[in-house]
Amino acid sequence: MAQKEFKLEQVLNFRKEVEKQCIREFAVAREEYESACNRLEEEIRSVNRLDEEVQRLQREGISAVELQMYADFFQRKSLDIRLQRMETENLKCNMAEKREILIEAAKDKKALEILKEKMAREHRRELAVKERLFLEEIALRGKFHGS
Repeated sequence: MAQKEFKLEQVLNFRKEVEKQCIREFAVAREEYESACNRLEEEIRSVNRLDEEVQRLQREGISAVELQMYADFFQRKSLDIRLQRMETENLKCNMAEKREILIEAAKDKKALEILKEKMAREHRRELAVKERLFLEEIALRGKFHGS
């Protein structure tokens, strides 16, 4: 028997497309966040290596001019790290926002899928009842005509 048409099929298809778009946007946001985290870690490792180098040079003897150059560079790197932390935090918030949007889109799609399945079950139940009644009628007709 033919499946009863789901009247909200276009809405369901639209919500599926919205969910796919949200998945792509979340993936991009997550990738940007992870990339920013990696850059931050690299900046921190770079400063740590530089700090070790300066400590070594101080033990060996370093001029005041060289020490000032390193101090200026440390200041710049500290600023870079602070800016990178801020960027990473912003990207983390953006990623969380995209995740929430994705969750809502998935819920919207799932609600329609559940409704579609419920309507299909109801339709199958109605067909089964009609078929049972039809078979009972045939059986009764056969009983009366056969006697």
